[in-house]
Amino acid sequence: MDQSNILPEVINQFAQKFTKLAKVKIRDPVDLKEKEDHPLIMITVLGMEEIILRNMNEKVQRKEKDNKGNIIEYFTAHSSLFNISVMVTPYFKTYTDTLKIIGSIAMLMKDDNQIPVGEYDWLDNKNKPIHITPVPAMNLEKQMQIFNMLKTDYRPSLFYQFIIGIDSGKKDIFKRVKERKFEAEVKKEQP
Repeated sequence: MDQSNILPEVINQFAQKFTKLAKVKIRDPVDLKEKEDHPLIMITVLGMEEIILRNMNEKVQRKEKDNKGNIIEYFTAHSSLFNISVMVTPYFKTYTDTLKIIGSIAMLMKDDNQIPVGEYDWLDNKNKPIHITPVPAMNLEKQMQIFNMLKTDYRPSLFYQFIIGIDSGKKDIFKRVKERKFEAEVKKEQP
């Protein structure tokens, strides 16, 4: 398991939450020719912003079991935390249907706003779920800038964010001294 795959895994789990409402697609920003189907809920990853909470050079001591069941101790960097911003855009034939689905999405996110981390847990998280929160203060001007950047027509959308962690792959393993022997030199006394 490569823990760095946490982002696509979490985005897929986030998208799966909406499959009971309509077909869900994750926007590929490289594919500018993609056509939106109706009905469709489009998930767009808007960005990743690293959250700096500690000295980036600080190391912490960790313990874990290796493949043979032996405990190994090592120093590693703290997990890097990232705030992920996503946009949820419904594409329905009528404006009324679009607004209805926006209400359903908002209600769904109110009732089911967590994603389990499972095998992608990071060291400092202790298997706590990822919490999805609405993006505060996403005014219309900011929304229009996003649609202009995506080169697509404006659609009413909802904006969410969540925090993930990615661990360092570098482990500075150290060994403890289990036993130390001292040999004393014995001098023979002269008669």
